Amino acid sequence: MRRALCNSERNLYSNIAVEPDAALNYDQLGTVYSYLEQPDEAVKYFREAIRRDAHLASPYFGIAKILQHQDKYSQALSELDIAERLLPSDQHIHFVRGQVLMKLGRKQEGHEEFRMVKKILAMQRRHLNEGQLVPSPEVSSAPE
Repeated sequence: MRRALCNSERNLYSNIAVEPDAALNYDQLGTVYSYLEQPDEAVKYFREAIRRDAHLASPYFGIAKILQHQDKYSQALSELDIAERLLPSDQHIHFVRGQVLMKLGRKQEGHEEFRMVKKILAMQRRHLNEGQLVPSPEVSSAPE
């Protein structure tokens, strides 16, 4: 897996050389560094992605997960709040937000987030059973 991540890292640096303003390349590089367990580098690239496109939820979520693993729950919640505002139908954001709220002792709010996860997943299952695809809001929404 490490070899694949290193290959991805090289490819993303090549992409950045060609498209230096593409926020997704920086976001993906942040994800690669997260998997390589280099949180400082990951946050650096997630912040660069945000600088280039503040409406992209995934770098906020990436930073939040790093902060969660560092037991910095209040800071993680701040990042998750932004991610949730940008992408309110993402079950992963709600799940991690629920975990963080529980760690902060805000159990009722944490349970509300877990209920939201169940609601989102039920809606997705319903759409799948009806033969409808549920596009990712980040992919399907028009740029502002």
